[in-house]
This record gives sequence, C-alpha cells and structure tokens, in this order.
Amino acid sequence: FVVTGARGRSSNWMCFLVTHDGHHNGWHTPLYSLFTSVSKTNASEMTASFIYLVGSASMSVPALCLSGIVITDGNCFERIVASFLVMELCVGLFSPVQGTLRSKYVPDAQQGVILNIFRLPLNAIVVAGTYATDHMERSTVFFLVSGCLLLAALLQSSMIVSTPQTVSANKKDN
Repeated sequence: FVVTGARGRSSNWMCFLVTHDGHHNGWHTPLYSLFTSVSKTNASEMTASFIYLVGSASMSVPALCLSGIVITDGNCFERIVASFLVMELCVGLFSPVQGTLRSKYVPDAQQGVILNIFRLPLNAIVVAGTYATDHMERSTVFFLVSGCLLLAALLQSSMIVSTPQTVSANKKDN
C-alpha cells in the first residue's frame, strides 16, 4: 500500500490507501468525513477540557489517599502510582491539542512575544507550588493541583462558546 493524495501527489488532505494496481479502498471516505467534521467543530477545546478534567480527577486520588478521607485498604501506593500514570498520559495527550489551540488563537507573527509574556507568571506558579510542598501537607498540595486543573477545565470550556469563524477572521486581520 502507498499513501497518496489527490492526483497522486503526496498531500495532507484527502489521503487514502492505493494498492499497487491503482485501485483505492472505499473505507477512507467515512474516516475522512469524520476527521473533517471534527476539525470544523470545537473539538480541540472539548478535548482540552476533557484532558483537564481527567487530570484533575487523577490528582484528587493522591489528595484523598494522603488525607485519609478515603478509607484505604492498604493499596494506596498503587492508586497513587496509577494516578500519576494517568496524569502523565494527560500531559502527553495535551501537547498536540495545545499546538492546535495555539495555531487557532494566537497569530503566527506574534506567537513568540505572546508566549514569552506568559512565561513569567507560569514560572511564578511553579515556584509557588514548589514552595508549597515544603510548607504544606502533601494532601493539601494535591488538592490545590486538582483545583487548578479543574479551574483550567472550566476556563477552557468557556472557549467552546466562541465560534471558530470569528476567531479565524480575527487571526487573519492581525
């Protein structure tokens, strides 16, 4: 099988599998339609909100285990390790979504400036979190991380309300 696009050129759109004799399979049409319809909706915003919610839930597990709110039956360590693995999965899933959202909302010409502006507050949050681990109980820190991720999910879900056409028009004007 060879992956080609329209008119035999390599292309990122309308890809389909072509056999060596030049015939293509028909299964690509529903898949392409699905990806096209998802890309025209606010799927990136919904995916980011879902990732933040899963991350918030996974960080609440160590908070609940360490605080003693949840009755543990001796396997709290396994639950915490599993929650960290879920959080790492969320971080890995968020990277491509972040790139999609950045290209959608941040003008290309000003991406470097805008991202550098947010670097200082982000570093301040990281320093405050690191400082908090020295002066607060671990369960409280995990509750704070879970709360921050929940707030991020709420803020990200507010982006679902904005229409992609308005954002695209504003990006072209800049």
